[in-house]
Formats: sequence, C-alpha cells, structure tokens
Amino acid sequence: MRKFVLSTALAGALAACSTVNGVTTVDPNFIASVQSITATACSIVPTVDTILAIFNAGIAGTATAVSGAICSAAPPKASAAFKALPLKTEAPNTPANCGTVGGVQVQCWRAGVVKFGRKR
Repeated sequence: MRKFVLSTALAGALAACSTVNGVTTVDPNFIASVQSITATACSIVPTVDTILAIFNAGIAGTATAVSGAICSAAPPKASAAFKALPLKTEAPNTPANCGTVGGVQVQCWRAGVVKFGRKR
C-alpha cells in the first residue's frame, strides 16, 4: 500500500509546475504529495513555505526529491530534538525549525496523532 501511495504521489508531482506570464505556480497536489511522502518517510510534516522555498531554490524538483531533502535535514526519530517537535494534530501550534537544507530553513511539525485517555 505504501508503494502505491508513493508512486501515485510521484506521478502527480511530475506535472507539478506551470509558468503563466513569467510566474511559476505550483500545483496544490504537489504540496500534498511532498507532505504525505515526508510524513511517511521521516514522520515530519513540512510547511508549505518550506516546500516552496526548497523547490524555488532549485534544490529539488520532484515531490520525492523535495521530501528527501527535507528528511535529510530532520532530526533522527529517536532523538530528543525530534520528540520536542510540536505535533501537527495539535495545530495551531507554530512549526519548529527542523534544520536547514541548501541554506533553506526547514520548518515542520512532527507527524502523528494525539492519544487521549490513559496508557495501557
């Protein structure tokens, strides 16, 4: 299932951009694809501004490449820095700085769900 989701996201991301009157626009499906791939691959959800900054800087041009660049900047899952990231599900928390890639600040949340109730 994961491979299907990733391949579907990649196929949609290949036609991610178009230029109209000299202005490059990014397909919203591209943004969603990057966020989905990144959440699956390294358990973080990057902000839209981060995705656009990486794409516009020419660091990466496909959804998979952008998510790979973001994951390379993210702290390891077992680290205290990763556990200190705010959960996306607890929004409107502001995103945290996850690192830098190619001079671009990576702003993100930790992917996951908030568990209510007592631990078993």
